[in-house]
Amino acid sequence: MHSCPVDGSSDFNLVYRNKQKTKEFSVASCKKCGLEMVNPQPSASVLSRYYDVNYYGNGSMKFPPIIQWLRKISIIKKVRKILSLYEHEKGRIMDIGCADGAFLFNIKKREWNTTGLEISASAVREESFKDLDIIIGDITEHHFAEHSHNVITLWHVFEHLADPDIYLNEIRRIMTPEGLLVITLPNVASWQARWFGKDWFHRDIPRHLYHYSPETLQKLLIKYGFRIQKIEHFSLEYNPFGYIQSFYNKFLGDNNHFYNHLKNIRNEEDSSGGDRGGSIRFFGLLALLPFLVLPAIFLSVAEAMSKKGGTIKVYIRHE
Repeated sequence: MHSCPVDGSSDFNLVYRNKQKTKEFSVASCKKCGLEMVNPQPSASVLSRYYDVNYYGNGSMKFPPIIQWLRKISIIKKVRKILSLYEHEKGRIMDIGCADGAFLFNIKKREWNTTGLEISASAVREESFKDLDIIIGDITEHHFAEHSHNVITLWHVFEHLADPDIYLNEIRRIMTPEGLLVITLPNVASWQARWFGKDWFHRDIPRHLYHYSPETLQKLLIKYGFRIQKIEHFSLEYNPFGYIQSFYNKFLGDNNHFYNHLKNIRNEEDSSGGDRGGSIRFFGLLALLPFLVLPAIFLSVAEAMSKKGGTIKVYIRHE
């Protein structure tokens, strides 16, 4: 068993077991702080099976055009929000897990200096935005200068990190004293996480190694001299779909196949009768979609108002 990164405890309660690609994983909760994590954690070689080229989507676009459009709107909002929170007009920003660099491309147009860090070369597509400094590898491999970055972002990356302590320690070192750290991640204390349990879409076992709540994240950040400035609980890009796919998983046994089909992923364990059966299933679920969209948006707004959003955006400063 791995120890808890928040308090070092090795005392856990089993939450549930999850089987993916014929391998079973256990999710356990720390008895002391409540942090949930995949425990024991899979080795790097095992995890690599779940980060193949399929994970990043096939073809020239990761998602269909309407979802790509929503993603572009979301990126523009992210850029505006960061510019509104950072006191200076320009600076240097690092995006950890930058994928194709779309976010960096948009903030670079505002004359910011940009650095993209991506662990997987598969995530950096041929269609990635040009003229961006995208570095492949781990944050500790490149010896960035101390206090060299004004803003550091991790958009749905932090929950994937096998050793969050290493990253937070290095981020503290390279971020300027007045800098801003932004982390988006699923919220295990959300309504949808509690209602759907192991069928919750944003669990994504085993890629999501840790399942944070605002409370457990804050405890971890305090260890490294950070404080949470603000938490946003609503995301049109992530939260309504979390309800929809989780509904399909729990009540229709979908196991994220609908989402995988949107990404043009061929699922190894699809038992719906091959490509033709999978397509029939997909279009059946697609037909249900109009009846689920409005309830999903309503629930996402309601949970956000109750500060129980399915995913959260956390703005963080040095103490």
